Amino acid sequence: MHIDRERGCCRISFEHTADLRTLQQYMENCNNRVAGLIGGELLREGDHFVLCVHHQESLKVYLEHEIFDLNAFLVFAERLRRLLGEMNRNQLDIYDGVWDVDCIFVGTGPDDLSFVHIPGLRKGGDDSVCRISDLLAVVSLRVYETDLQALQVLSNVVGAFSTWEDTVLLQGKYSEEPFAFAQQQLTPFCPDPHPLVAGVRRLFSALTEARKEESTLNTKPNALPARRRKVRLQLEGLGKLKGRNLCLDLDTHFTHDGTFLVGRESTRVDFLIPYPIISRLHASFSYDKGEWILRDYHSANGTFIDDMRITAEGGYPLIQGSRIFFGHKEIGFCVKKV
Repeated sequence: MHIDRERGCCRISFEHTADLRTLQQYMENCNNRVAGLIGGELLREGDHFVLCVHHQESLKVYLEHEIFDLNAFLVFAERLRRLLGEMNRNQLDIYDGVWDVDCIFVGTGPDDLSFVHIPGLRKGGDDSVCRISDLLAVVSLRVYETDLQALQVLSNVVGAFSTWEDTVLLQGKYSEEPFAFAQQQLTPFCPDPHPLVAGVRRLFSALTEARKEESTLNTKPNALPARRRKVRLQLEGLGKLKGRNLCLDLDTHFTHDGTFLVGRESTRVDFLIPYPIISRLHASFSYDKGEWILRDYHSANGTFIDDMRITAEGGYPLIQGSRIFFGHKEIGFCVKKV
Protein backbone atom coordinates (compact mmCIF):
# COMPACT_ATOMS: atom_id res chain seq x y z
CA MET A 1 0.00 0.00 0.00
CA HIS A 2 1.23 3.49 -0.85
CA ILE A 3 -0.18 6.87 0.21
CA ASP A 4 0.32 10.14 -1.68
CA ARG A 5 -0.91 13.61 -0.75
CA GLU A 6 -1.72 15.90 -3.63
CA ARG A 7 -3.41 19.28 -3.57
CA GLY A 8 -6.88 18.65 -2.18
CA CYS A 9 -6.62 14.86 -2.53
CA CYS A 10 -5.32 11.81 -0.68
CA ARG A 11 -4.41 8.90 -3.03
CA ILE A 12 -4.22 5.41 -1.49
CA SER A 13 -2.70 2.85 -3.87
CA PHE A 14 -3.12 -0.85 -3.06
CA GLU A 15 -3.35 -4.31 -4.59
CA HIS A 16 -6.53 -6.40 -4.46
CA THR A 17 -7.77 -9.61 -6.09
CA ALA A 18 -11.37 -8.38 -6.55
CA ASP A 19 -12.53 -6.61 -9.66
CA LEU A 20 -13.37 -2.89 -9.63
CA ARG A 21 -17.15 -3.17 -9.51
CA THR A 22 -17.17 -5.84 -6.78
CA LEU A 23 -14.78 -3.83 -4.62
CA GLN A 24 -16.90 -0.68 -5.06
CA GLN A 25 -19.97 -2.58 -3.86
CA TYR A 26 -18.06 -4.02 -0.88
CA MET A 27 -16.91 -0.58 0.21
CA GLU A 28 -20.32 1.03 -0.21
CA ASN A 29 -21.93 -1.75 1.83
CA CYS A 30 -19.40 -1.47 4.68
CA ASN A 31 -19.58 2.33 4.80
CA ASN A 32 -23.36 2.17 5.10
CA ARG A 33 -23.16 -0.27 8.01
CA VAL A 34 -20.61 1.57 10.17
CA ALA A 35 -20.77 5.30 10.88
CA GLY A 36 -17.45 7.06 10.42
CA LEU A 37 -16.15 5.03 7.48
CA ILE A 38 -15.54 7.20 4.43
CA GLY A 39 -15.59 6.39 0.72
CA GLY A 40 -13.97 8.04 -2.24
CA GLU A 41 -13.35 7.71 -5.95
CA LEU A 42 -12.06 4.19 -6.67
CA LEU A 43 -9.94 3.78 -9.82
CA ARG A 44 -8.09 0.95 -11.49
CA GLU A 45 -4.57 1.89 -12.60
CA GLY A 46 -2.66 -0.99 -14.18
CA ASP A 47 -2.28 -3.86 -11.73
CA HIS A 48 -3.41 -1.91 -8.67
CA PHE A 49 -6.29 0.19 -7.35
CA VAL A 50 -6.27 3.84 -6.28
CA LEU A 51 -8.76 5.28 -3.80
CA CYS A 52 -8.96 9.08 -4.05
CA VAL A 53 -10.42 11.01 -1.10
CA HIS A 54 -10.97 14.64 -2.11
CA HIS A 55 -11.01 17.87 -0.10
CA GLN A 56 -10.76 16.39 3.38
CA GLU A 57 -8.34 17.64 6.05
CA SER A 58 -6.15 14.78 7.23
CA LEU A 59 -5.36 14.15 10.87
CA LYS A 60 -1.69 14.79 10.05
CA VAL A 61 -2.43 18.30 8.79
CA TYR A 62 -4.79 18.95 11.71
CA LEU A 63 -2.06 18.03 14.22
CA GLU A 64 0.34 20.45 12.55
CA HIS A 65 -1.77 23.57 13.09
CA GLU A 66 -4.12 22.80 16.00
CA ILE A 67 -3.39 22.50 19.70
CA PHE A 68 -3.68 18.86 20.74
CA ASP A 69 -3.63 18.37 24.50
CA LEU A 70 -4.38 15.33 26.66
CA ASN A 71 -8.13 15.91 26.59
CA ALA A 72 -8.13 15.95 22.77
CA PHE A 73 -6.02 12.78 22.71
CA LEU A 74 -8.42 10.96 25.05
CA VAL A 75 -11.38 11.99 22.91
CA PHE A 76 -9.52 10.69 19.83
CA ALA A 77 -8.65 7.39 21.56
CA GLU A 78 -12.23 6.86 22.72
CA ARG A 79 -13.55 7.59 19.21
CA LEU A 80 -11.13 4.99 17.83
CA ARG A 81 -12.09 2.45 20.50
CA ARG A 82 -15.81 2.83 19.74
CA LEU A 83 -15.16 2.49 16.00
CA LEU A 84 -13.24 -0.76 16.47
CA GLY A 85 -16.07 -2.21 18.54
CA GLU A 86 -18.64 -1.21 15.93
CA MET A 87 -16.55 -2.69 13.12
CA ASN A 88 -16.28 -5.97 15.01
CA ARG A 89 -20.03 -6.11 15.70
CA ASN A 90 -20.61 -5.67 11.96
CA GLN A 91 -18.12 -8.47 11.20
CA LEU A 92 -15.57 -6.22 9.52
CA ASP A 93 -11.87 -7.02 9.79
CA ILE A 94 -10.35 -4.18 11.84
CA TYR A 95 -7.05 -4.64 9.97
CA ASP A 96 -8.72 -3.74 6.70
CA GLY A 97 -8.69 -0.23 8.09
CA VAL A 98 -5.96 2.16 6.91
CA TRP A 99 -4.61 3.28 10.29
CA ASP A 100 -2.44 6.16 9.12
CA VAL A 101 -2.59 9.86 10.09
CA ASP A 102 -2.67 10.73 6.36
CA CYS A 103 -5.82 8.62 5.86
CA ILE A 104 -7.86 9.72 8.86
CA PHE A 105 -9.89 12.84 8.15
CA VAL A 106 -11.03 15.49 10.62
CA GLY A 107 -14.31 17.39 10.59
CA THR A 108 -14.92 19.75 13.49
CA GLY A 109 -12.46 18.16 15.93
CA PRO A 110 -10.94 14.96 17.36
CA ASP A 111 -14.39 13.47 18.03
CA ASP A 112 -15.52 14.09 14.43
CA LEU A 113 -13.37 11.73 12.39
CA SER A 114 -13.71 9.71 9.18
CA PHE A 115 -11.74 6.53 8.55
CA VAL A 116 -10.82 4.58 5.42
CA HIS A 117 -11.74 0.87 5.33
CA ILE A 118 -10.98 -1.33 2.31
CA PRO A 119 -12.82 -4.66 2.64
CA GLY A 120 -10.57 -7.67 2.11
CA LEU A 121 -7.44 -5.49 1.97
CA ARG A 122 -5.18 -8.04 3.66
CA LYS A 123 -6.75 -11.11 2.06
CA GLY A 124 -6.98 -9.29 -1.25
CA GLY A 125 -3.25 -8.93 -1.74
CA ASP A 126 -1.85 -6.52 0.88
CA ASP A 127 -0.75 -8.68 3.80
CA SER A 128 0.90 -5.82 5.76
CA VAL A 129 -0.61 -4.95 9.13
CA CYS A 130 -0.92 -1.31 10.21
CA ARG A 131 -0.86 -1.59 13.99
CA ILE A 132 -3.53 0.52 15.67
CA SER A 133 -1.37 1.10 18.74
CA ASP A 134 1.35 2.51 16.45
CA LEU A 135 -1.18 5.07 15.22
CA LEU A 136 -1.92 6.09 18.82
CA ALA A 137 1.79 6.28 19.59
CA VAL A 138 2.35 8.62 16.62
CA VAL A 139 -0.55 10.87 17.68
CA SER A 140 0.65 10.87 21.31
CA LEU A 141 3.94 12.42 20.18
CA ARG A 142 1.99 15.52 19.13
CA VAL A 143 0.35 15.98 22.54
CA TYR A 144 1.61 19.04 24.41
CA GLU A 145 1.50 18.51 28.17
CA THR A 146 3.99 19.25 30.94
CA ASP A 147 2.05 17.84 33.88
CA LEU A 148 3.61 14.52 34.98
CA GLN A 149 0.25 12.99 35.91
CA ALA A 150 -1.14 13.92 32.48
CA LEU A 151 1.85 12.34 30.76
CA GLN A 152 1.37 9.18 32.82
CA VAL A 153 -2.27 8.92 31.72
CA LEU A 154 -1.11 9.36 28.12
CA SER A 155 1.42 6.54 28.50
CA ASN A 156 -1.15 4.29 30.17
CA VAL A 157 -3.66 4.65 27.34
CA VAL A 158 -1.08 3.90 24.61
CA GLY A 159 0.17 0.95 26.66
CA ALA A 160 -3.38 -0.38 27.14
CA PHE A 161 -4.05 -0.31 23.40
CA SER A 162 -0.72 -2.02 22.70
CA THR A 163 -1.46 -4.80 25.23
CA TRP A 164 -4.93 -5.27 23.74
CA GLU A 165 -3.53 -5.41 20.20
CA ASP A 166 -0.84 -7.94 21.10
CA THR A 167 -3.62 -10.23 22.38
CA VAL A 168 -5.76 -9.71 19.26
CA LEU A 169 -2.88 -10.52 16.90
CA LEU A 170 -1.79 -13.50 19.01
CA GLN A 171 -5.27 -15.01 19.21
CA GLY A 172 -6.19 -14.05 15.66
CA LYS A 173 -9.58 -12.71 16.75
CA TYR A 174 -11.08 -9.58 18.23
CA SER A 175 -11.39 -9.43 22.01
CA GLU A 176 -12.89 -6.86 24.37
CA GLU A 177 -11.17 -8.13 27.53
CA PRO A 178 -7.81 -6.26 27.36
CA PHE A 179 -9.79 -3.08 26.64
CA ALA A 180 -10.97 -2.90 30.27
CA PHE A 181 -7.91 -0.95 31.40
CA ALA A 182 -8.19 1.44 28.46
CA GLN A 183 -11.82 2.10 29.35
CA GLN A 184 -10.83 2.99 32.92
CA GLN A 185 -8.45 5.58 31.52
CA LEU A 186 -10.89 6.95 28.97
CA THR A 187 -13.99 7.34 31.15
CA PRO A 188 -15.72 9.30 32.47
CA PHE A 189 -15.49 11.79 29.58
CA CYS A 190 -16.25 15.45 30.12
CA PRO A 191 -15.11 18.73 28.52
CA ASP A 192 -13.38 19.82 31.73
CA PRO A 193 -9.70 19.04 32.40
CA HIS A 194 -9.28 15.46 33.56
CA PRO A 195 -9.50 14.96 37.36
CA LEU A 196 -5.87 13.90 37.83
CA VAL A 197 -4.49 17.22 36.59
CA ALA A 198 -7.14 19.20 38.47
CA GLY A 199 -6.32 17.25 41.64
CA VAL A 200 -2.61 17.94 41.33
CA ARG A 201 -3.27 21.66 40.88
CA ARG A 202 -5.53 21.72 43.95
CA LEU A 203 -2.84 19.92 45.97
CA PHE A 204 -0.19 22.38 44.82
CA SER A 205 -2.45 25.30 45.77
CA ALA A 206 -3.07 23.81 49.23
CA LEU A 207 0.67 23.30 49.80
CA THR A 208 1.37 26.88 48.75
CA GLU A 209 -1.21 28.21 51.23
CA ALA A 210 0.23 25.98 53.97
CA ARG A 211 3.73 27.36 53.37
CA LYS A 212 2.40 30.92 53.55
CA GLU A 213 0.66 30.16 56.86
CA GLU A 214 3.80 28.51 58.27
CA SER A 215 5.87 31.51 57.24
CA THR A 216 3.45 33.83 59.08
CA LEU A 217 3.61 31.74 62.27
CA ASN A 218 7.42 31.76 62.24
CA THR A 219 7.60 35.56 62.07
CA LYS A 220 9.25 37.13 65.11
CA PRO A 221 6.67 38.56 67.58
CA ASN A 222 8.24 42.01 67.61
CA ALA A 223 8.51 42.29 63.85
CA LEU A 224 6.14 44.74 62.21
CA PRO A 225 3.96 43.25 59.46
CA ALA A 226 5.06 44.15 55.98
CA ARG A 227 3.06 46.86 54.33
CA ARG A 228 0.77 45.25 51.74
CA ARG A 229 0.61 46.95 48.39
CA LYS A 230 -2.77 47.26 46.76
CA VAL A 231 -1.48 47.50 43.20
CA ARG A 232 -2.58 44.20 41.71
CA LEU A 233 -3.44 42.56 38.39
CA GLN A 234 -5.69 39.48 38.46
CA LEU A 235 -5.93 37.33 35.34
CA GLU A 236 -8.27 34.39 34.82
CA GLY A 237 -7.13 31.66 32.43
CA LEU A 238 -9.26 31.03 29.35
CA GLY A 239 -9.46 28.02 27.03
CA LYS A 240 -6.29 25.94 27.31
CA LEU A 241 -5.19 28.08 30.28
CA LYS A 242 -8.40 27.47 32.24
CA GLY A 243 -7.48 26.94 35.88
CA ARG A 244 -4.07 28.61 35.46
CA ASN A 245 -4.93 32.02 36.93
CA LEU A 246 -2.36 34.73 37.57
CA CYS A 247 -2.22 37.39 40.27
CA LEU A 248 0.57 39.94 39.82
CA ASP A 249 1.40 42.73 42.26
CA LEU A 250 4.39 44.88 43.00
CA ASP A 251 5.76 42.15 45.28
CA THR A 252 5.82 39.67 42.41
CA HIS A 253 9.32 38.45 41.66
CA PHE A 254 10.00 40.02 38.27
CA THR A 255 13.15 38.39 36.99
CA HIS A 256 13.54 40.30 33.73
CA ASP A 257 14.09 44.02 34.40
CA GLY A 258 10.70 44.66 35.94
CA THR A 259 8.75 42.56 33.39
CA PHE A 260 6.83 39.32 33.81
CA LEU A 261 7.51 37.22 30.71
CA VAL A 262 5.24 34.58 29.19
CA GLY A 263 6.31 32.17 26.47
CA ARG A 264 7.36 28.64 25.52
CA GLU A 265 11.00 28.58 26.66
CA SER A 266 10.87 27.35 30.26
CA THR A 267 14.34 28.63 31.23
CA ARG A 268 13.64 32.21 30.17
CA VAL A 269 10.04 32.99 31.11
CA ASP A 270 8.09 33.52 34.32
CA PHE A 271 4.94 31.81 33.03
CA LEU A 272 5.29 28.81 30.74
CA ILE A 273 2.77 28.16 27.92
CA PRO A 274 3.99 24.88 26.34
CA TYR A 275 2.29 25.02 22.93
CA PRO A 276 4.09 25.26 19.56
CA ILE A 277 1.96 28.22 18.47
CA ILE A 278 3.53 30.22 21.33
CA SER A 279 6.89 31.91 20.72
CA ARG A 280 9.83 31.28 23.02
CA LEU A 281 9.48 34.84 24.39
CA HIS A 282 5.94 35.79 23.48
CA ALA A 283 4.77 38.74 25.59
CA SER A 284 5.25 40.49 28.94
CA PHE A 285 3.35 42.25 31.72
CA SER A 286 4.78 45.25 33.58
CA TYR A 287 3.61 48.11 35.80
CA ASP A 288 4.43 51.65 34.71
CA LYS A 289 3.09 55.03 35.83
CA GLY A 290 0.00 53.65 37.50
CA GLU A 291 -0.97 51.21 34.71
CA TRP A 292 -0.46 47.54 33.97
CA ILE A 293 1.06 47.23 30.50
CA LEU A 294 1.02 44.33 28.02
CA ARG A 295 3.78 44.13 25.41
CA ASP A 296 4.30 41.76 22.51
CA TYR A 297 7.82 40.40 21.95
CA HIS A 298 7.74 40.16 18.13
CA SER A 299 5.87 36.84 18.50
CA ALA A 300 5.27 34.84 15.33
CA ASN A 301 1.53 34.37 15.87
CA GLY A 302 0.73 37.60 17.68
CA THR A 303 -0.70 38.90 20.93
CA PHE A 304 -4.27 40.16 20.98
CA ILE A 305 -6.40 42.38 23.24
CA ASP A 306 -10.13 41.96 22.53
CA ASP A 307 -9.46 40.60 18.99
CA MET A 308 -7.07 43.46 18.17
CA ARG A 309 -3.51 42.40 17.42
CA ILE A 310 -1.04 44.60 19.23
CA THR A 311 2.27 45.61 17.73
CA ALA A 312 5.67 44.99 19.24
CA GLU A 313 6.32 48.72 19.48
CA GLY A 314 5.20 50.32 22.73
CA GLY A 315 2.87 48.89 25.35
CA TYR A 316 -0.88 48.62 25.77
CA PRO A 317 -2.60 49.42 29.08
CA LEU A 318 -4.97 46.80 30.45
CA ILE A 319 -8.46 47.50 31.76
CA GLN A 320 -10.84 45.32 33.68
CA GLY A 321 -12.80 42.97 31.42
CA SER A 322 -10.22 42.91 28.62
CA ARG A 323 -9.51 39.55 27.03
CA ILE A 324 -5.93 38.71 26.14
CA PHE A 325 -4.96 35.98 23.66
CA PHE A 326 -1.55 34.62 22.74
CA GLY A 327 -1.37 33.28 19.17
CA HIS A 328 -4.71 31.45 19.36
CA LYS A 329 -8.18 32.28 20.66
CA GLU A 330 -8.00 29.21 22.95
CA ILE A 331 -4.92 30.47 24.84
CA GLY A 332 -5.37 33.56 26.95
CA PHE A 333 -6.62 35.43 30.01
CA CYS A 334 -9.48 37.64 31.06
CA VAL A 335 -8.50 40.68 33.13
CA LYS A 336 -10.59 40.24 36.28
CA LYS A 337 -9.20 43.06 38.38
CA VAL A 338 -6.77 45.94 37.83
